[in-house]
Amino acid sequence: MDISAVLTCLCSVDLKVYTKALQAIIDSDSQQTRRLVDSGCMPLLSYGLRQTPACIPLKALEALHHILRQGKGVPSLPSMYSETAMDCGCVDDVEQLQAHPSNDVYEAAVQILEEYFEPLEEEC
Repeated sequence: MDISAVLTCLCSVDLKVYTKALQAIIDSDSQQTRRLVDSGCMPLLSYGLRQTPACIPLKALEALHHILRQGKGVPSLPSMYSETAMDCGCVDDVEQLQAHPSNDVYEAAVQILEEYFEPLEEEC
């Protein structure tokens, strides 16, 4: 996998090109995923999470879920990947998707939030 080509495609405003890059992330192995994250792919996922056609945020959620799942296999990575997702705004975008009109997008967003991120406790 050419990491720089995937990152270039993630910068594309052409949604077909962008979607192919998301699929490359989904198909990546753990080493490729780590290189993608280290090279800055997570902030680029936010673009897809904010798109209108439900198929785009759904694919971006699948890519984010893949990254977070890959991180679970390495003790130091789950928190690093989760922190990166929080720092770059992906988690905020995922939270916004809980109001998406597509039930599939809503369910995928909730799954990621419940599986990888602890809910904030509300103050009394």
